[in-house]
Amino acid sequence: MSLSKRGLQAPRALVDDLESSYGHLTGICRMCAGGVGYGPTPMALREAGLRAAEIGGGYGPVAGEPALLAALREKLFLHNGLDADSEGCSILVTAGANQAFLNVLLAVADGGDRVILFAPYYFSHYSACVLAGLQPVVLDIAEDGAAAEALQRYAERKGAIDESASGKVRAVVVCTPCNPTGLVLENAALWKIANICERHGWWLIVDEAYEHFDFEMQLTERAGNLFVESAERPSSLAGMAVSKGRPYLMNRRTIHIFSMSKSFGMAGYRVGYTVCSRSIRAHEGRDLFDILRRVNDTVATHASRQSQLLAVCVLHDIGCITILQSRRLRVLLYVRELWQWAISLARAGIVQLSPHWLNDASLEGTSERQLRIGAFYVFFRVILNRERSASCREARDTELCRFLAEHYRVLVAPGSIFGMEPDDCWLRVSVGACCSNDVGALREALHRLSNGITEYRHRRMSLKS
Repeated sequence: MSLSKRGLQAPRALVDDLESSYGHLTGICRMCAGGVGYGPTPMALREAGLRAAEIGGGYGPVAGEPALLAALREKLFLHNGLDADSEGCSILVTAGANQAFLNVLLAVADGGDRVILFAPYYFSHYSACVLAGLQPVVLDIAEDGAAAEALQRYAERKGAIDESASGKVRAVVVCTPCNPTGLVLENAALWKIANICERHGWWLIVDEAYEHFDFEMQLTERAGNLFVESAERPSSLAGMAVSKGRPYLMNRRTIHIFSMSKSFGMAGYRVGYTVCSRSIRAHEGRDLFDILRRVNDTVATHASRQSQLLAVCVLHDIGCITILQSRRLRVLLYVRELWQWAISLARAGIVQLSPHWLNDASLEGTSERQLRIGAFYVFFRVILNRERSASCREARDTELCRFLAEHYRVLVAPGSIFGMEPDDCWLRVSVGACCSNDVGALREALHRLSNGITEYRHRRMSLKS
């Protein structure tokens, strides 16, 4: 019996493996998966339950329920400063942002074509490329520069590549704020990337899953200690992206993917959506949106109508903006604690952070520096000797994850799933859903994590001696 090469080449679902193995343990702090610790508001759930009979059990529109499409146009205007009608863009609802991404790949690329990712990348982006029969081209930006510069260097080299033999580049993927690093691309960098894509006829796919988790921080050194502080005043979510001047639909080849999972706490309900221009005609008068509808009709027909109804109720909840801002400020508190902890480890020479300039050498002599952090992660490499035990069969980062879960009851994600070398021992720590909204519990979990990393380093270092 044979299995598809695509399925065999797709990375294992290691986050799910680790959650299944250790998530049930008593006292475990789950800092592995990228979820949030809240769900839809009780008012929205009640309203959706009362209105459930409206939709019955039949099929719905492939592109999404009209009420949800209208609510999303309003959300795009209020939260993102994007007037969907005047800008001439189309919205298509999907069963989560991951399905939206796969839909886009199937709509813009053919088997063997190339899709450019930036490492560290979101692991589902890589897996989707492989499963769609595409060739992921990974540009490493962890150490040697920004995404726009890396893409420009690749574009300059592209002329020497025989695309007829190696596959044409069809798309470039950007995740900002980034999963797993939390890096937020500046607007100028986004424009540079969009312009490069336009010149070369590539699609630009922008993953906006963490759109509301974009924080202005400040690093301040006092009496030899470094402190992470918020540099922004609490403000309403409405107009937040507008105030930062974030660009959308930078050209006709830009496709944005949004999610209801993070900001709105609807991960289990699986609702995402794509936003793209209606103005480009790709083939025989057909536009991108038409192809996306065909793909959606085949893959899922449409997102769950019950989930779409709940999304409408969430977006129309009279307290939606206030509740979301409260959640955002809570996550900001956790993120500040997380980065304060991580930077202290970097200054002690225990870990190496990404972005690289945050590490010990870059911070020496710095009294104050602005820092833009997104999402709710920190991504770092545990500094070890590069030798391994002959009896160790697992990649080192996975070995460390299992050690931390078994001995210190902290569950984190291995960096190899994000495109890093397993032996380099990168880890992603998530604070989106951990510790049941308890800052004290978060600090205790980070303390356990520090102790676990220290013990593991000591064991590894002792192997060398």
